[in-house]
Amino acid sequence: MVMNPLSYIGASYLYFKTASRAFIPSCMIYMHKRGTKDQQTVVFRGEKTIPFFEEHPKTLFQNIRYHIGHEELNLQLLYMVFVNNRDELKEEIIHERTKLSLSQEYRTVWFWFEFLLDEQIKECKAVDDTVEPFLLLDPKRYVTGPAEFKPRYRIYYNHFGNKNFFPIILRSAQEEELKLKKVCKNIQDKNLINRANKYLNYTDTKCSFAIEREENRKDARLKFENESRIFVTKSAVSKTTVLELAKAVREDIKEWRTGEIAVADSTTIYHYGAKQQDISELTEGILTAAANVIAKKSTDIDTTDKLVLENETGWDPIAITAAIAFGFVFVHPLQDGNGRVHRALMRLMFKHLNVPRDIDLEIPISSAIEATMYEYDEALEAFSYHAKANTTTSRDSLGRLVIDNDTKAYFKSWNATPQAKYLAKAVQISEKLAIDELEFLQLFDAAKSYYLEEDHVLDDVMITSQIEFYRKEKRISRGMKKKLMSHLNLDEKQVDELVTGVLEVLNHCALKKGIHEK
Repeated sequence: MVMNPLSYIGASYLYFKTASRAFIPSCMIYMHKRGTKDQQTVVFRGEKTIPFFEEHPKTLFQNIRYHIGHEELNLQLLYMVFVNNRDELKEEIIHERTKLSLSQEYRTVWFWFEFLLDEQIKECKAVDDTVEPFLLLDPKRYVTGPAEFKPRYRIYYNHFGNKNFFPIILRSAQEEELKLKKVCKNIQDKNLINRANKYLNYTDTKCSFAIEREENRKDARLKFENESRIFVTKSAVSKTTVLELAKAVREDIKEWRTGEIAVADSTTIYHYGAKQQDISELTEGILTAAANVIAKKSTDIDTTDKLVLENETGWDPIAITAAIAFGFVFVHPLQDGNGRVHRALMRLMFKHLNVPRDIDLEIPISSAIEATMYEYDEALEAFSYHAKANTTTSRDSLGRLVIDNDTKAYFKSWNATPQAKYLAKAVQISEKLAIDELEFLQLFDAAKSYYLEEDHVLDDVMITSQIEFYRKEKRISRGMKKKLMSHLNLDEKQVDELVTGVLEVLNHCALKKGIHEK
């Protein structure tokens, strides 16, 4: 059925008017039909009512203005509209300048047009200093990045991305509940934290390889573990640092992939990566966003600026990490190792954005992902389903995959809210694993000290092996019993009594320190 764009307003109008292949806007669910003043004075969006303009928007500019002001912002759709209607919109922006007297709505449309297309309209001069500035994104509705003042428009640009990477993340009550709380504020023992981090890095790498069903590649896993430990400390994340890490997966990786790529099994294609010709631009946008967010959050904000302070309410490091890390794996710039690098990128962002708060503790995110693979796949599919549906493919004469249409806009911008919500839950699980490791080490040290002080028969090495085994198995194996019997010249009954003593000490330490086993 052919739709008449004049029957719709806002994103619905933009979608039909431009015959866009953008992901279907969320507001399309409600079909914002145009009404008359007598018949309809509001648009119904679920349980929310939104007033119409006094005059219904008719032009492309007016519908963009309506969309930005009254609907969930769809930057992917706006970008595609701007690209496909560049000259028409430029004329309308020039025409509307006087009529709207540089209102916030006008300046917002003007800014997004010039920013996303990387083009200045010469006829539009910079705004006078007397005009009141405002925040581009409402921090009550959207996750925001550090605020940067743009004097040309008198706007604080507070998106965390750039012209090559600009996903949108909606804030919600659910996400607010999942925001990370302060943890381990009483644990400041650097040696203890370093020991915990060593183990957490090991388990995270092991799980990351297991997710890719390559847990048996022990040499590659060990190399990746060592390289990722270095990688997460680097604030200046770049193509060079990413490729260095990727070499731990495959030594022949020296550049971004050549050719097109599909993530598939023997029966199903799940995802198409970005076109090879777009990889450099897209990855530059993602990695630049990561580096800029890290750099800007390491500097003090201007506490005297009310707008800057207001913008801080929209700051969510986990959500921004989700957009950056999932953005990377969606592009799929590497021939191999995309998933492992994407999860290492999460750890890098967490380390530099103070997650968890006030303690330099590793977040074993791959461990949490492996435990929630169904939800992880849903987060991936939330993007891939729409991207795949809007991608047309063929095969060349050699049978190689060819992507026929322009897909760059899909990877530049999308609604990253599903990925942000998933990662918030995964971080909670990861945080618990990290705290469990710290608490175990406290118990370990207490039990070890107790046995040495009481001059029990176990030496330091055997105490360590005993508690390590208990930590993993909560029991003692037959093989371990034999080793202890041989090493200590004890019979089986004596070994059982010894192990029981270790467990009792661990429990005693837990009660004494007020730490309860999980």
